[in-house]
Order: sequence, then C-alpha cells, then structure tokens
Amino acid sequence: PETAYQFRSIYDNNAAEVSDDVVVTTEAAAQVPNAGFEHWCSEVVQEAVKVNIVEWYPKKLISDKGFWATRNDLTTSPRYDATNFYCAYSGTIKSDKGHNSSCAEISTVGWGKGNTFTLLGGKCSNITPGMLFIGDYINNTELFGKEFHSRPDAFEFYYKFAPVKNESFKAYIVVENREGDSKTELGRGEILSNVEVKEFSKQTVKVTYSNITKVPTHMYIVFMSSSADSPSVNSVTGSMEAFSGYADSRYVGSVLTVDDVNLIYE
Repeated sequence: PETAYQFRSIYDNNAAEVSDDVVVTTEAAAQVPNAGFEHWCSEVVQEAVKVNIVEWYPKKLISDKGFWATRNDLTTSPRYDATNFYCAYSGTIKSDKGHNSSCAEISTVGWGKGNTFTLLGGKCSNITPGMLFIGDYINNTELFGKEFHSRPDAFEFYYKFAPVKNESFKAYIVVENREGDSKTELGRGEILSNVEVKEFSKQTVKVTYSNITKVPTHMYIVFMSSSADSPSVNSVTGSMEAFSGYADSRYVGSVLTVDDVNLIYE
C-alpha cells in the first residue's frame, strides 16, 4: 500500500525497444473512521418529567461533520408533540455491550405523532428500519458516500441479530467514481440474512468489481435492521406505570448490533 513502483518494458529482448520509465503508486489500505463505534454523542431533543427524548449521533461532537450517519433525525422528529418513547425514539443508539467496548445497536422502530401506548397492541403511525451508513442524513434523505480513494477486496464486521417475523437484515458496500454530476459504481458487496445470531459473530462480505478502469473517489457501507418493504414491530410496555405516562414504552422490531468494521485488502 502507498508504494511507488517503477516499470519499463522491453520488446523481444531488444535493448533498442525499451519504453520510458513509468511510475505507479499503489492505493492506501485505508480504513473508515470510528470503525469500532467508540465515539458517540447525544442531545436531549425534548425534556420530560420522567424520561427525556434523546437523539444519538455516531461521532465525538454534534458539531463534527462525522463519517457515519443515521435516521435518528426522522424517528425523533415528533419533538414537542409527545414525551414518550412510543412517539419518538432513536433507531440507532450506543450500546456498551459490544464485541470490543461500545457498539451500534440498530433497531426498527415505530414512531410518530398519533402513536398510542403499547398496551394491548396500541397504535403505531410509522415504522422505519434503523439504518447506520457512511454519508449524511439531511432533510430526511440519505446522502450516501464519503470521499474515499481505495478499493477494498472485502469488508468484515462483528454482529448480533434478533429478527422479528423472519425479516432479514441487510449490509452492503459500494465503491464509486464521481466526476461532477456523474456517478459510476465500480464495485459492490452485500449480505442479506434472517438467521438469529445471539453472540457476536464475524461476517465477511466480498466486493465484486464491475469496473476496474476508473479510479475510486467515494465509498459507503450501509447497515439496515430490516430489508422488508413493510417491517414489523413488537409492543414493548416498559416498566413505568400510567402515572408516568408509560414514558419508556415503545415499538421495536428487528435489532441488528454491529461492531468493529474492517476493510480487507488482499
């Protein structure tokens, strides 16, 4: 990686038919920042008497641009409409029970104004799979990709998965070349699985390249708690009683826990 090699070619062992020198520098074996999900911050987006509504960010400071993004802006968006988890909840949060230290817990969640307490099933206005991805989340839109100039052969990560109704989680990587408004996909790798995994296991996803002539400029990795078109959630009643507004009750579906992302160069 990051090594300059000098080449010359000679035709038919003829010393008079020798090319000029060509210097080629190999790409870096680059890794992604915060690959172990050690860096998190949070802010209270709505204060409540019993339980505050908190939005989590996978970065050191809220003011940082960051490398990873989530859909938490969306699922915590009913701010000041209600102070209950069953109306507003971060789908991707920090967990201290990682493969190594902290990790990312990515959940399908029910959210939105009009949700009701989960007792006896309740009512759920919106259901959104949790998503953790390289890029930005702006105006409820995923903007995939960050500048990246290397071509990994695969990526690996440690994960646990608790599916609901046989739903599958999805994890994938895309390597691109971007020139102005033009985007060309150079390589992609993906895994889709509905198998329950109770203890951290390592998963490797190979990248298959369809274009080897253009140089990489951007890359993104995406983790989704569910790939279902209409994902399901379970009603979690929580431990608080009616006097507390059932504030810790919520709707949670499939949960994907991810840690220690590593890009592999062979």
